[in-house]
Amino acid sequence: MIKKLQKSLYFAKNDLRFHQGLRNGQVVPFDQAFYQQMADTYFGGLPVAMHIKYLKPESGAGKCYDRSLYMFWCFDDAVLVRGKQKSLAMEFGRDNAGHGWIERGNYAYDPTFLCRFDKDFYYRLFGVSDVHRFTKADYLASPAQSEYYHTIKNTTLRDYQPGGKRRLELLTTAPLYQELAELAHNPEFQADLNDFLTAVRYDKTKIAQEITVLESQTRDDLANNRTH
Repeated sequence: MIKKLQKSLYFAKNDLRFHQGLRNGQVVPFDQAFYQQMADTYFGGLPVAMHIKYLKPESGAGKCYDRSLYMFWCFDDAVLVRGKQKSLAMEFGRDNAGHGWIERGNYAYDPTFLCRFDKDFYYRLFGVSDVHRFTKADYLASPAQSEYYHTIKNTTLRDYQPGGKRRLELLTTAPLYQELAELAHNPEFQADLNDFLTAVRYDKTKIAQEITVLESQTRDDLANNRTH
C-alpha cells in the first residue's frame, strides 16, 4: 500500500513538473520545422519524419531505441543516447528502465514524448542515470553500421519512384501504412501518406507489372550471359 502511494505521488509530481516545463519553455513539442528536417531521410519505405510523428507504438518496450536511431540518422550534430530512467523503473521495474533518445547541444529529443527538453531539466525530471553517448564517429566506427548508415543517407525519393532501386519495397510497405493510417483515424496522417504515395507515383497494379518486367529482363540478362 505504501509503495503504491509513493508511486502515485511520484508520478503526480512528475506530471506537474512536466506541465510546468511546457509553460516555461523547458519542454517544447516537436513542431513542423523539426519534422521537416527528417523528411528527406527514408527508412522502410517511408520518410523518417512520418515514422516519428505517426508510428509511435501504443504499447511494448524497446521501440524508443529504434526511433531514437532513426532521428540520429537525420542530424549530423546529433548524439545517440542510451540510459536508464527512474520514471521507467517506477512504472515497469528496474529491468525495464532503459530508454533511448538523442541530444543536440543543450537539448534532449525524446521519441516517445515527441518533445524537445532542456537537457538538465530532462535528466532531473526522469531521473536519468547510467548514460552512454555515441557520436556519429562512434557509430560509424563499426563497418556494418557505417555501410547501413550510408545506404540510408544515400536513399532519396527518386529511389521509390518508377525505375528506382527501392521501388519494389512499396509493394509490401505501402498497403501496411495505408491500413495503419486508416486504423489511426488521423486525417493528417492519411493526408501526408497520400502526398508521399502520390510523389512516388504508387500504384499497386503498376508495381506488380514493373516486377514482371524486371523479372523478364533478369531472365534475358542471364540467358545472354550464358551465351557469351
